[in-house]
Amino acid sequence: MAEVKRYSELKCRDMLNAPGKFAFPVEAYAATQALLLRRIAATEELKAVKEKLIIHGKVFIRVADKSHRVDLLKGCPYLKCFVKDASLNRTVNDFTDFARVPDLQIQQLRQLLSLADGPVEYCDVVPQLHDKVKIIGGQLSKGKLFKDVKGEVTMTSGRKYATVILDGIGCFKLRLPASHLAKYK
Repeated sequence: MAEVKRYSELKCRDMLNAPGKFAFPVEAYAATQALLLRRIAATEELKAVKEKLIIHGKVFIRVADKSHRVDLLKGCPYLKCFVKDASLNRTVNDFTDFARVPDLQIQQLRQLLSLADGPVEYCDVVPQLHDKVKIIGGQLSKGKLFKDVKGEVTMTSGRKYATVILDGIGCFKLRLPASHLAKYK
């Protein structure tokens, strides 16, 4: 996971994913949600898809070799730094290791953003209140990767939200009807 300059997440993703840009394989992912915009004209209905950035300031990057991170920082003007995981043991030079997000969690994130019934909101603080729930209805319940994903019900401005927590990435708030949720112990 890398930090990028403000408002350049999509440019960074596109630059890193461009074929032939680097001499080694690189895969970059910026967490976006496709929003369908509709405009009804007098004679026809026009549809457009817009990408909405969900996680600002971060791009998930996969490289085969750790040594390529320096080449990425030099070759991509949008990258600021790679995120370090302070919870990991310190290395010989007293540096902490870089944060890693497992492939399964990236797949869950992609599926969450593609199957959500409405706009998704990201927050980096995991809430501590209210009932613990699991998703049992709606489009998200059809996703195989969400079989064991749990969340919490929170109140924000008087509206109920289910907060789906993906360890290692953060949590995502999305509106879900009560009929799509079931309590668990």
